[in-house]
Amino acid sequence: MLGDDEDGQDASADSRDARAQSTVVVTTVYRRVEAPRRAHHHHHAHHHRDHSVRSFIGWSGRATTTNYNPSALMGARVGFTFADRLTIGGAFYSLTARYAGPIVDGNGRELGLRMAYGGVLLAWNLYQGRVVHVALEHLAGAGAACISKDKRSFGRAHCLDKVGLVSLEPGIEVGFRVTDWARVSMAAGYRFVTREAWREPNDYTLTGPYLGLNVDVGRFDRRR
Repeated sequence: MLGDDEDGQDASADSRDARAQSTVVVTTVYRRVEAPRRAHHHHHAHHHRDHSVRSFIGWSGRATTTNYNPSALMGARVGFTFADRLTIGGAFYSLTARYAGPIVDGNGRELGLRMAYGGVLLAWNLYQGRVVHVALEHLAGAGAACISKDKRSFGRAHCLDKVGLVSLEPGIEVGFRVTDWARVSMAAGYRFVTREAWREPNDYTLTGPYLGLNVDVGRFDRRR
């Protein structure tokens, strides 16, 4: 009988060991994964850049023609650029030099041609990089021109014949950022002028093509 009890205990122990060895514990671990924050910050930076406003002021010069003769215009411009895309501002130009094609009166005395105008400057950036930008620009302005007693392009004009004018100047501009505060740009376009009639027999055209050089001061850094 004692031997049977011992055999039964051994069998029971072996059964418990077998059940313990056959038990499999499965543990599931959950980890919280957070979305990258870099994309979130980038979204805010892009959003901020789209609503930026930059201003500039600068000198502007143009090689052009008046009455089909080589001429030079000098002036200034100012503007505000919104979201690196649209520029709204103003510009002013004055005729400072004419070459060849003299204007003379009935006594053979040489006269001068004066012209000045200004208006609204609009531009739309086709491409805006870190250094280079390409834009379509347009100046719509008004002013006056006159035949002067002398050839000077500055000072008080002693006009013999004066006409009012409206100027429309579509063009294209290619600019280069020199520093965060300065840029240089070149422009090309055409000046269409509608004017009052000169007194007969005068008939001087003010329409013509132009090549321009602009030097602007403002904030031109590229925000990241």
